[in-house]
Amino acid sequence: MWDVDSAYLHRKIEHKLYVDLPEGYRRPGKAGKFNKALYGLSKAVQLRHKDLEDKLKSLGFTPLRSDTGVSLNKSLTIFMAIDVDDQTGICSSEEELRLKAVIQKFYKIK
Repeated sequence: MWDVDSAYLHRKIEHKLYVDLPEGYRRPGKAGKFNKALYGLSKAVQLRHKDLEDKLKSLGFTPLRSDTGVSLNKSLTIFMAIDVDDQTGICSSEEELRLKAVIQKFYKIK
């Protein structure tokens, strides 16, 4: 099992999202614009899941129809369970080490 560092900050937001600037930074007619997902955004979990799902698909994983939080790579016999920013590979120890090394190319893991 491993934990992705800053999990919600990896996916770009696919629409424009603006926020009022905090006190001390406000200027008339100016607003802040989010470029990437952030903890607390209503779509942050969905964007995070889509980002990881896209990366897992590129590695040969397919999400289960019964539970999209679980993906399977049939050629390697690896199940990948996902819960927010935690991932668990259900496989042999060797396969888990290889999988973790590949995931670390995409994300920093704690």
